Amino acid sequence: MNNELLKFEKDCENLDAALHDKYYELEGLGASDKELNDLVDEMYVLRDIYKEGKEDVIGADLKLKRFARELKKKYNLVLVSGLGREVKAVPTGINKEEEKPVVVKEAEKEAEKEDKPTPGAYLAGIIAASIACGGIGYAIGNELKKKEAKNANHECEMETEEENINVVEPTVEESINEKLEDEFNLNSSIEPEHTNCDQSSLVLGEYGTFLDATNKEQVEARAKYIVDTYYGPFMGKLTDYERSFITVENVANVIRVMNGELPVDANGNVIMNANIVDDYGQTFTYLFGDLGSSPNLEGIYYNVPAYMFTTDGTELQAFIKRYDEDYQKMTEGFNVAACQRYNGENIDGGVMVREAIASLGYKYWNEWCLKGVYGDTNPYNFEAKYRLYAFLSCFARYGQWAFEYNLNAMQPVCIDACINYSTKEIEKLNVNEIFWGYCNAEWNKVIAQAAGIESNIDPDSVYFTQDLLDELTWKYNNMNCMSLK
Repeated sequence: MNNELLKFEKDCENLDAALHDKYYELEGLGASDKELNDLVDEMYVLRDIYKEGKEDVIGADLKLKRFARELKKKYNLVLVSGLGREVKAVPTGINKEEEKPVVVKEAEKEAEKEDKPTPGAYLAGIIAASIACGGIGYAIGNELKKKEAKNANHECEMETEEENINVVEPTVEESINEKLEDEFNLNSSIEPEHTNCDQSSLVLGEYGTFLDATNKEQVEARAKYIVDTYYGPFMGKLTDYERSFITVENVANVIRVMNGELPVDANGNVIMNANIVDDYGQTFTYLFGDLGSSPNLEGIYYNVPAYMFTTDGTELQAFIKRYDEDYQKMTEGFNVAACQRYNGENIDGGVMVREAIASLGYKYWNEWCLKGVYGDTNPYNFEAKYRLYAFLSCFARYGQWAFEYNLNAMQPVCIDACINYSTKEIEKLNVNEIFWGYCNAEWNKVIAQAAGIESNIDPDSVYFTQDLLDELTWKYNNMNCMSLK
C-alpha cells in the first residue's frame, strides 16, 4: 500500500471516529431523530469517499478534505491526520423507547484487548459494518421498517471506548489549502440516487419530485433547483451577459421545450415560432455546456448535469445520466490537474480526463453509431420528441471539453471499435473521429455508399430537430386555450 493511500485511509478513520463520537454526544443531549439521521447520512458519504479512494486516491482525498470542511462548519469537527482509534458503532434502528444496550461478554472483552486490529484492518471493519447495516440510525416511519426488514440478519456489535473529540483549529497553511480547494470546485455535481425514498420528505425541485413536464409548479421548482444548486457556485464569476441566461424563467422554458412542451412568456401565454426549437436547443447547449467552461472561470470547470432537465425516474433520464457521469469525471480531471499545476505537483489529472473520453467513445460508437445492436441502449427507441434532448445531452459538450483537450494536450484517445476482417483483430478508432463522424453524418454516408444508395444524407440531429418542431406545432395548433394551468 503506498503512502498516499495509507494516509488517506487514516484520515478517513479519524473522521469516522469523530462522526461516531459526535453521534453519541448528540444522542446524550437528547437530539432529535432528524439530527441523528443527518449524522448517519454523513457516515454514508464518508463510506463512499473511502471506497472511491481505492480507485483514485488523489481525487478522493480532495473530496475528503472538502467534506471535512463541511463537517467543520456543521459540527465543529476537523480532519486531523494520524493514526486512528477505536470508536463506537451506531446501533441498528435507533428508538429511544425500545433501545436495548449491547451486551458484551467479559471473555469477549478480554479477547479484544489482547487482539486489537491494525488501523487498516480497523478502517475496513468500519466500512464493512456500515455496508452490512443498511438500516443504521434510521428510526423514522416506513423507512426504518423497510431497512430493518432488509437487514434483519445483519447486526453490528462492537466494543466501545469512551473518548473525547479532539477539535483542532486549522493552521495558516491548512486555511490556505482550504481556500485553494474551494477555488478549484472539487465537489461532485452529480445528484445522488434516491431509491425507495419517502417522497413526502423531499422539497419540490429536488431529484424525485419532477414527474410531469406539463405541471407548471414542478417545472419551475426544478428550474429554481438547477439555478440554485448548479449555477449558484460560479454565477458570480460570469459576465452580466452570461448571467442573463441563468434565470428560473429561461431554464423552465428550456425544460419544457426539451421535453416536448411549448414555452411560455411572463404572462403564461405560449410562445411559438418557426425557430423555437433552434433557439431553445442552442440555449440548452449554452446553459449546460458552455457556461460551465466559460473563460471567465479561469480554467476551472463546473459540470451542470443534463439529466436534471427531464422528468425523474425515466429510462431517458437514466440514459442521459450515464453520459453526465463521464462529463463529471472529466470535470474532476480538469480541476485536479489545475490544482496540481497550481501547486507545482506532478500532474496526473489528465488520466481521469482520458478515461472519461474513452468511456464516452464507447457509448457513442455502440449506442449512437451502431444503435445498440450489441445490447446497449438504442436512443432511437425513445419517443421522437425526446431524441433532440438526448442527442444534445450526449454530444453538445464534447466539442468544448474533450475535443479541445485532445487538441491542446496532443493526446487523442482511441478505443477498440472495429474488426479488421483480414487479420480478425480489433482495431482502434479515435474518439474525436467517432464524434465528428456521427455529428456530421459521415458514418451514415459510408454505410449508404457501401449499400449503393444516395450518400447525400443529413445528420440525424436535423431529423431530431424537425421531429420536435412537428410535435410543438401540432400542440400549438390543437390547443384549446393560450395559457398553462
